[in-house]
Amino acid sequence: MKNTFKQGDILYSSGGYNQTNINFYKIKKLVGKTMVEIVKLEKFSTSIEGNKTELDFYPRVNYELPYTLRRKIKQGSKRPYVAVDNYRIATKLTEPSVTGTHPNFGH
Repeated sequence: MKNTFKQGDILYSSGGYNQTNINFYKIKKLVGKTMVEIVKLEKFSTSIEGNKTELDFYPRVNYELPYTLRRKIKQGSKRPYVAVDNYRIATKLTEPSVTGTHPNFGH
């Protein structure tokens, strides 16, 4: 497996039941060749013209939550990822934003 993550990379997770929740993480450091230490980031959103149920979410890269997680890098079919917990994975953010469900919609 070739690790393409580096310190400072922004990762995101996307998922939810009947809605799409977005979370962002920053790689604080590489731990050996197979692990990373990540920190969850705050986010902000902007509306999408003509769309009342979704927003574009952006990471606030300088606003970190006060705890870190150490996770093993795994290789997906197309790119590496880390399992944030039992039901979410995070991959490298390649666009400035990610579209998700507006907090007033979904459940």
